[in-house]
Amino acid sequence: ITDTEKHIKYPLVSDHIVPDIAIVDPVLPSKMPKSVTANTGMDVVAHATEALVSNIANDYTDALAIHALKLVFEYLPKACENPDDMEAREKMHNASTMAGIAFTSASLGLVHSLAHKIGGEFGITHGLANAILLPYITQFNRKATDKVDWIEKELNVEDYPIAVRELAKKVGIPPTLKEVEEKFGFNKEKFDEVLDEMSKNAYEDPCTLTNPRESNPEIVKMIYTHAYNGEDITE
Repeated sequence: ITDTEKHIKYPLVSDHIVPDIAIVDPVLPSKMPKSVTANTGMDVVAHATEALVSNIANDYTDALAIHALKLVFEYLPKACENPDDMEAREKMHNASTMAGIAFTSASLGLVHSLAHKIGGEFGITHGLANAILLPYITQFNRKATDKVDWIEKELNVEDYPIAVRELAKKVGIPPTLKEVEEKFGFNKEKFDEVLDEMSKNAYEDPCTLTNPRESNPEIVKMIYTHAYNGEDITE
């Protein structure tokens, strides 16, 4: 299947909402609360990672996404700790823009599929949901792509899912869904009540089409459960 055929088979919703002009001004986000900086910064990590492992990624999206990751890992903690650090803000704004360009061409994957649905169900902030889900889904996806190994080489880290968790911890984001349940008004009972339907809906999300590893509602349910309990995915 050619790249052109892939894009015909997997039409992107984002193709219809690409702006004519983007103003990348680092002063604009400098007054954001630390939690918003952290959540949106980790959303950039999810955008870049999913663009890299997407089954319609290409040389151009790879170049943008990998550099975006390098910038985030260096500058997100600085932007969170010192909101007036304009260099950090500029680098994060650039990283966000590059990751955005990458995923509007390469699309996304299961991280966003699952985040969309749990966000809609419980109101979990999108970037926060992505940050929590990303390490588990990366563990799942690496069985089907060599891109995770490449990310580790480019970032000089031994284990990318662990590196993502460590970055999230630095900026105040917990590693499990269970640890945010009180803030967003749900518990294990409520989670279990909607898990089957939520998993089915997440599997049917358009982003699932470009995930590098095949899945089904039961697999999605397994990922949600692991992310809730903090259990690594090894299969």
